[in-house]
Amino acid sequence: MDWLTGTDGFVPRKNCGAWEDWEVALHVVSDVLIWLAYLSIPLVLVYFARQRRGLPFTGLFVLFAVFILACGTNHLVEAVIFYHPVYHLSGVVKAVTAAVSWLTVLALVPAVPRLLDLTAAAAARHEAVPTAPPARPRWQGYAVAAAAAALSLGAREALGPLLGTKYPYLISFLAVIYTAWEAGFGPAVLCTVLTGVGTEAWIIAPDGSVLGATLADRLAFGLFLFSGLGTGVLGEAQRRARERAEAALDAARETADRLALSLDAARLGDWNWNAADDTLALSPRAAAVFGFDPTAPVTWAAVRKRIHPADRDRADAAVRAAVLERTAFDIECRVVRPDGEAWLSARGRAAYDAAGSPRGMYGVVADVTPRKRVEDDLRRSEERYKAFVAQSSEGIWRFELDEPVPTTLPVAEQLAAYHARGYLAECNDAFARMYGYTWAVELTGARLADFFDAADPRTTAFLTAFVSGGHRLTDAESRERDRYGNPRVFLNTLVGIVEGGSVIRAWGTQRDVTDRTHAEELLRAGEERYRLATEAVRGLVYDADMTAGRVERSAGLLDLVGVRPEAADPVVGWWPARIHPDDLPGVLADRERGYARGAPTLQAEYRVRHADGRWVWVEDRARVMYGDDGKPRRAVGCRSDVTERKEGEARLRENEARFRTLAEAVPVAVWVCRPDGWCEYMNARWEEITGVGLDGSLGAGWLDQVHPDDRPRAAAAWNAAVVDPAVGYRIEYRLQSRGGGYRWVLAAGFPHRAAGGAVVRWFGTCTDIDDKKRHAETLERLVAERTAELVRSNKELEEFAFAASHDLQEPLRKIQTYGARLKEKARDQLADDNRERLDRMMASAGRMGRLIDDLLAYSRVTTRAKAFAAVDLNAALADALDDLAARLELTGGGVEAGPLPTVSGDAGQLRQVFQNLVGNALKFHRPGVPPVVRVSAERTAAGWAVTVADNGIGFEDRFAGRIFQVFQRLHGREEYEGTGVGLAVCKKIVDRHGGAIAAHGRPGEGATFVVTLPERS
Repeated sequence: MDWLTGTDGFVPRKNCGAWEDWEVALHVVSDVLIWLAYLSIPLVLVYFARQRRGLPFTGLFVLFAVFILACGTNHLVEAVIFYHPVYHLSGVVKAVTAAVSWLTVLALVPAVPRLLDLTAAAAARHEAVPTAPPARPRWQGYAVAAAAAALSLGAREALGPLLGTKYPYLISFLAVIYTAWEAGFGPAVLCTVLTGVGTEAWIIAPDGSVLGATLADRLAFGLFLFSGLGTGVLGEAQRRARERAEAALDAARETADRLALSLDAARLGDWNWNAADDTLALSPRAAAVFGFDPTAPVTWAAVRKRIHPADRDRADAAVRAAVLERTAFDIECRVVRPDGEAWLSARGRAAYDAAGSPRGMYGVVADVTPRKRVEDDLRRSEERYKAFVAQSSEGIWRFELDEPVPTTLPVAEQLAAYHARGYLAECNDAFARMYGYTWAVELTGARLADFFDAADPRTTAFLTAFVSGGHRLTDAESRERDRYGNPRVFLNTLVGIVEGGSVIRAWGTQRDVTDRTHAEELLRAGEERYRLATEAVRGLVYDADMTAGRVERSAGLLDLVGVRPEAADPVVGWWPARIHPDDLPGVLADRERGYARGAPTLQAEYRVRHADGRWVWVEDRARVMYGDDGKPRRAVGCRSDVTERKEGEARLRENEARFRTLAEAVPVAVWVCRPDGWCEYMNARWEEITGVGLDGSLGAGWLDQVHPDDRPRAAAAWNAAVVDPAVGYRIEYRLQSRGGGYRWVLAAGFPHRAAGGAVVRWFGTCTDIDDKKRHAETLERLVAERTAELVRSNKELEEFAFAASHDLQEPLRKIQTYGARLKEKARDQLADDNRERLDRMMASAGRMGRLIDDLLAYSRVTTRAKAFAAVDLNAALADALDDLAARLELTGGGVEAGPLPTVSGDAGQLRQVFQNLVGNALKFHRPGVPPVVRVSAERTAAGWAVTVADNGIGFEDRFAGRIFQVFQRLHGREEYEGTGVGLAVCKKIVDRHGGAIAAHGRPGEGATFVVTLPERS
């Protein structure tokens, strides 16, 4: 340390040469200012890095900051040398600066491409961030800095007699702090420089010099400048944070406004429950849903009391699940308000504190009473609708088409297509009776040509009117034939269903009007009603004077009925004439009953007809005023279009009817159960199977028809599925039969879930599988008998093979033994022809022995087979090559094997396959050419294909199938040894493994054998 700061042997720089004081001050002040600037840059970089988390190139930022700081330190040391010649320290600082400079260069060069990529990505990205209010111009901040500096210097000058030279920078530093807080970094730097220079010039060194006379003054000046820069950085940070906070607050206000508008547009109310004090904050709309005063405080206990008693436990359970299980709160329930009962739909989530404890809930609520009333009305009307269809005197039908008929075809082609493709898909019994049948099932499936005479002009006119009317007809007459060929006349209302520009089906109703004598009048009335259909009701207001028999109507009447102004008749009876004939009697009866009891208001829903033929549903509300005699004198009312709601109800009924029709049409028993397992519907097929009516089968009565031995198992399976639908319901049991006894059925059920996941219904079927079960039992018995027979046959075959092998080998061994002794002891004594005969006898005996061994091996492929296990073909090939080692050495051949798979099979037999194939390749090699055998494998769709290829003599492909037959050879024994059984053994082994073997060859080039084995045999 003494060496670094030592000055021995050196003189201050200002003493070297003829330096003037102003020149020394110029150099010193400049170096100090440069040092301060270099010192501020790392501070700014540090601030920037702290503000941007996850900033890339952090190491490069650190190196760059150290480099700048080192450069600034050089300038500081240069300024000090003018007064203190610390040249040792200067050299060390310059060496450190050089090292850091080159480290920065080495780090910067490879980072340039990444920097370019970042700048390109930043140019292409646009972030939406909250914007703060427009900031004031920056020059105002600098003006504040100048003013603060001037005021602080003036105040210090005024306090000079009191303070003397003590605390020269106190007031100036306060000015810097204020400027940094108010205007940020730049103005704070300006204020620091102005106050620092002014304090040095006027307070510390009154002689006007910039730097003080002592080293302490200079250090104080430098420390003040450094503190000012730090204060500026902190001030800039808080200024930016303040601007961001203001921007975020504005954004939060805007978000809250948008949320309020969204909730209002969606007719939703919002609520917030504080669990600490059990208070519930409700928006005005939410308070209206519960029936509370929006200005009064509300607690959860008060809300719970408003919930219908039947729904209260379910609401408590939903709240507990949302709080304890952290699931979404979603419920529909009834509330009892002062103005009556209503339905609401509430959704929300629980909120938790930092410790994970629930602190309340928040969410939205909506009044769904109108929708719930529609659903209730649909459920209540289902039985009425079913009774209406069954008891209706009108025929109700649906025709389907084998193929859709494009509406763009000419009319004649459309009619021809209807006759060719149309068939009756469903109808009611009343429709069947119109044609002379008793039940609808007798007529279902009949073709359209069975009803209409295509050559009849009236049929053509009827169907042409259907096409020309946009595939709709109302009260149109058709001429048809019944089952006995008698002509019939029907009054039809039908509509074609068009999807994708093609007619796919038609629905309709019809009445038998054959016996009517006034067909022309009915036709004109039907045409008149067709022109009076109504399209929409848009707030029609009317004022009816029943005494005068006249009525005043609003302009909406013209749009409602589609008539010209001059055609509007202002009489009271003009409107009822346009009400649907089916609705008019009920409307008039309800009105008369209301008049009779003096009802002040009347309400009705009915259909009215527009001039373009459409029916429009209308809700009619009227206020009635009565005279002294109790008779109605005047009615003022409003009619609204409710067609959309009515059509939705009709679609729901239609879907339900389709399900019922399908359930009755399928050849299996169909059932529907409640979520608790209580059976509430069964189709007629159930009664056909069991012979028991629905009254004895609904609820839990169906179990009584299950076989007593199967009943506990069936009940347990059904109860388990009801408790946990994920388990599913699929079981086989015996069901009582109509003819007596029991039949096997397959019962399967599927849960139908609501949007929230709760099971709302179980749908299922019972399919008769008795014949299948009995067939399976018979098949199993036959298979067992056949298996036993095969086992016995295989055993006999094995015994025969062993006996045959023993009986044949015994005399053969004697021939070979005596022949060998004769050859050994008396060969030289025999004549040449006898020696040749002896050699032939020995060779024939050897061939006979090999033939017997090969035949025995062929038979043992199946008689002594082992159970299948995982077999590594690499090991099987290695074992085979060990057995063939002598032949490989004798022929000079080689085997090139690639990786082979592991398959399921008999290891000994698969080794035999490799041994036979490789042995044949070594045997049938070309003279003078060492045999080379290549073994490889590849995966195929059928399993693994193992290829054994050689470079031997080959063969012609036309013999590929022959070589796998027993005793089949392509060469004589004089050329190549063998019995012709080896490849037959290979084929038999591969067949046992469920595989296949094939061969390909070319004479003089070699042969290829491909063995295909499944991965699992």
